[in-house]
Order: sequence, then structure tokens, then C-alpha cells
Amino acid sequence: MKNGKIIKSLGMAVLGCIMIVTGVTGCMQKNKLSVSDCLSYMKEKYGREFTLIDDNGINELTSAVLEIYVQCPEYPGKKILVMEERLNNGESLVFHDNFLCVKYHEQTKAAAEQFASEVYGECRVVCEVTGSGVQPDEFDGTTSFEEFCAKRGSHIWFEVLLPTDHSDSDKENELKKLEQKCIDNRFACICDVYYMSDADAYNNIKTHVDLMQYGSSCYSVAGKFMLDNDFSNCVETWR
Repeated sequence: MKNGKIIKSLGMAVLGCIMIVTGVTGCMQKNKLSVSDCLSYMKEKYGREFTLIDDNGINELTSAVLEIYVQCPEYPGKKILVMEERLNNGESLVFHDNFLCVKYHEQTKAAAEQFASEVYGECRVVCEVTGSGVQPDEFDGTTSFEEFCAKRGSHIWFEVLLPTDHSDSDKENELKKLEQKCIDNRFACICDVYYMSDADAYNNIKTHVDLMQYGSSCYSVAGKFMLDNDFSNCVETWR
């Protein structure tokens, strides 16, 4: 009898352990970070098909954050960032992405080029999709270009390159004019302006990485500004 009680007690303990493990595993499976969930989220949000980029497409930043890059047939060759995040000790999952940064990139760059050329005349603009930045979560497939531009969280960043023969005698006034154009057009952005001293660099720089690789010996800084959401003033201005 005594042995029977011991065996029964052990059996109950084992059963209890199994139930605990099963419960934890079920919870983990329920809230497991998932590439397929990211793709479903994107399809539901934008009404388009997205596919995972094969090369280095998945990056589990932490046990609670998954980052993947996807692509969309409408924008071939463009990497779209999607993030899945576990919150509240695993109780909920949220998603973030930068699809509209990709969708509106050409329009964003064209607007920046227009503002810059109206102030500086001949110039070149470097404007890229920020690789690690996600757009405001409330944006979706109905968000217009104007709404996108008017939100600081859209990560609009452009650099103006001025040719070697551009005079710096009026640099403060020019920068203020460019600032004001962005404010008037509700273009929430970060902007850096450079005087280029090397014609080869001016003609060939296409990305921020290019600018850094050429190095500061090829340019001097004219100034920068960063606008806030309500456009009442600049969050930061440096001249």
C-alpha cells in the first residue's frame, strides 16, 4: 500500500509537470515570433503580396524582436523592413514596417530636389530610405503622400550637395530659405547641406555611404536643420 501511494504521488507530480510544460509551450507557440505572421500582417495592411528576401532576410534582434526584409512586385529591388515585437511579457505581438518610405521614396526625393534647386540653383540631392527606421504605425494603405511627409516619424532625411563654384557668402540666408520651404510644404525632415570642394565627389556621390567614403576633405558643412511635427519651429538648427 505504501509503495502504491508513493507511485501514485509520483504519477501526479509527473502529470503536473507535463501540464505545466505543455501550458508554457502552448503559450510560447501562441506568441512565437513568426515570419509568416509578418507576411500576413503586410498583406492585410496593404492588400499586396510580399515575399521574404532570401539573402540575410531574417534577423532575430532579441528573443522579443524579429526583423525581416521583404519585397513587393510593384517596387522590384527595394528592401522593405518589417518588425514583429513581443510586448507585455509575451502577452501581445505588434508589428512595424516602412513600406510607405519605399512607396513614396521617388516622390520624396523629387520634392527635396525641387525645394533645394529653388533655393540653391544647381545642386544634387541625396535622399535614401532609412534602412533601420520604421514609419508611424498608424499609417496604412490609405495614407497619402502629403500625410506621410507631414509626420516626423517618416524618417525623411536628405542631403544637399552644392557644386564647387557655389559661393558661401549667403549661406545662412539660403539655409533659412530652404528651412522655410520645407515648413511651408509641411515636409517634416532632417536636412544637411554641404559645399563640395571636389568635383569628382560632387558628380559621383549617390548615397550617404558614398559621402562618408569620400570623406570630409571633399566638403565643408553649410548647415543642417530638423523639423518637428507641428512646423512651428525647428527642433534643431545648426549653421
